[in-house]
Amino acid sequence: MIRAHPELTFVIDHLGIVQGPHREQPTAPFERLDDLLALSDLRNVAVKLSGLPTLALEAYPYPDPVRCAESSAGSGTSTVHR
Repeated sequence: MIRAHPELTFVIDHLGIVQGPHREQPTAPFERLDDLLALSDLRNVAVKLSGLPTLALEAYPYPDPVRCAESSAGSGTSTVHR
């Protein structure tokens, strides 16, 4: 669908991971990161990292989500906006 509509901007919230106060914390929240990174060549896709620390399996300063963000920023065509 995304490739079929290059004129539209698609925004994927929370890395595409279902989260929320009434949902169980995923045991491997970044297991599908490669699927998400496969979209990085599409100029009409934006991925929001909001809520990333809530997925941390390690304590502050949350090294596992930081590694996730760094790998997505280093995917080649992506840009990190703060």
